[in-house]
Amino acid sequence: MAAFLLLALVGLAAGEGGEITLPAEDNVVLLTLNLERDERVDFSWSATASVTFEVENLAGTRHLSREGQMGSGTFVVPATGTYVFALDNDNPFVVTSEWTVEKQQPLPILLIGVVVGVVLALALLVFLWLRRRPRSPS
Repeated sequence: MAAFLLLALVGLAAGEGGEITLPAEDNVVLLTLNLERDERVDFSWSATASVTFEVENLAGTRHLSREGQMGSGTFVVPATGTYVFALDNDNPFVVTSEWTVEKQQPLPILLIGVVVGVVLALALLVFLWLRRRPRSPS
């Protein structure tokens, strides 16, 4: 039960990741996601040399660009649409990189309702137990 409640409070995440070889002076698409406005996507990467992590919409507008040998962050979606997550290797040599992209999942209303229902049921049981308990004389 405690593990269930912990999962309910933390939320669920769905994502992808892996290891990729980036050709010299090339851009590689990692993942394309259909996202709603204000959704959050966590990302991270580490590479054998400095690369650029980028997020663009299908129109080619760049919404995020971070350079470095490693990095992480959260991308907040500015407008509903399709977004492309990519790594850009500007080096004149091959680079290997590990990466993750995880879309944060909001807590479902039903799950929140179940948790609230369990808490209210427990409160009612405690209240009834306290009412039935014999009172000690004063």
